[in-house]
Amino acid sequence: RIQLVGHSLGAASAAMVAVLLRSRIDKLRNDDTGKLLSVLAFASPPNLDLASALACKSFCTTIVNNVDVIPRSNIAPLLSSIEVMKAVNNRLTEKGMAADSIKNAATLFTKLGEGKDGELLMTADELNSAVNASMAKVGLDDPNHLYVAGNVYLIYDDWEGEIKHGNDVGSNETGSEDTEQNLICADHSVLTDCTAIPLRFIEWDGRLIDDHMAWAYRNSLKHLTKNAKRQAR
Repeated sequence: RIQLVGHSLGAASAAMVAVLLRSRIDKLRNDDTGKLLSVLAFASPPNLDLASALACKSFCTTIVNNVDVIPRSNIAPLLSSIEVMKAVNNRLTEKGMAADSIKNAATLFTKLGEGKDGELLMTADELNSAVNASMAKVGLDDPNHLYVAGNVYLIYDDWEGEIKHGNDVGSNETGSEDTEQNLICADHSVLTDCTAIPLRFIEWDGRLIDDHMAWAYRNSLKHLTKNAKRQAR
């Protein structure tokens, strides 16, 4: 049995090696169970066209931690994000708050909450509509767009979880129970594939690089495993 494992560029390499092995070895190509050859790809950048990425489901699993930007680092997510930012900018312009002087995306989105009397300039439903409209405009079938391989586990925390674990994320892996509680860890997971909406646009969050780090994946998976064991009891 061959199992290939990698993180980031190593994850993309693992998927590509598996594709090459299957293309050249009949026994591997004819195995649709993943028992002879399997891939675990952590934080892989997009590296396959849509059809090829979906064809890897029988032997490849990609894991994406929270808002990690690397699995979203391709033309399609960037175009979708630009479309959403255009919609946000249009709303700011309507309200006389043109974003010409705004220096970064985080500041732009922060201004959505600066209406009079605490009124949101753009509701969550309106923002979701902008995201869905961007998905429809960009589409999936452009041959220049690349995707992560196989089945995809999205592991993520919700806002309550972010408060619970704290948001003081350091730059190194923690080694103790006390400091681990200060990290934002994944509380949930969902099995999907490269066409999932959360992978089709970039979330402009301060954690988009931190969530890519190997220690962040390790802590999230450790936290999910602990929760699963508690629930099993």
